[in-house]
Amino acid sequence: MPVWREFRLWYSSAYTSAPSPDALFDFKKRRLLPALEHYNVEYFFILDEPQFILVRMQLENDEVTEIRTSLEQLLHETNTPFSKVSLESWSPSEDARTRILNARRMVEQQISFQGIPEGGWRVRREANGNWVAEPENLDQKTEAFANFMAHVAGEFTRVYLKEMPYRVNDRWLMSLFIHLLMDSISTWQNEESDVRLFPYV
Repeated sequence: MPVWREFRLWYSSAYTSAPSPDALFDFKKRRLLPALEHYNVEYFFILDEPQFILVRMQLENDEVTEIRTSLEQLLHETNTPFSKVSLESWSPSEDARTRILNARRMVEQQISFQGIPEGGWRVRREANGNWVAEPENLDQKTEAFANFMAHVAGEFTRVYLKEMPYRVNDRWLMSLFIHLLMDSISTWQNEESDVRLFPYV
């Protein structure tokens, strides 16, 4: 049965901060992604952290050791900024639920949640510009968030790394990418505007 595992690719101690963005993009595009495709990893999720890159993958149990060994070999190639690989368990559902509940605690400091039961929540922007909290099914919200992390985000990463010829660092162009992505999935004319305006998390 497939399981999710989190591989942490730690930066070498020679780096007092993360390597250059261009170098990281090149590593992901020319080394990491081909390695994932070599092992036919269908679902993955990559995040940048201050001291390491997170590479979360859905794998069969008997694939975990082989892929870890392959990543370790990859990191020890010439000119990679990494020193080691560590391995953790990861659950999309647990992660999603934790993020949702932690975000609620942050938003509760700014918006009244009076009358909203513990658990699921959402916010809505009124015509006067104020944000109000409303109840929402926690299990349903968790499922949507977990599915996005597990099955959607990685597909975008895969295509972006494959098709983009270089790391785009033009803030206007990156903003346009976000705009087009939001437009492509929204079903309401003002949805993107509300998403961009929400200030509390």
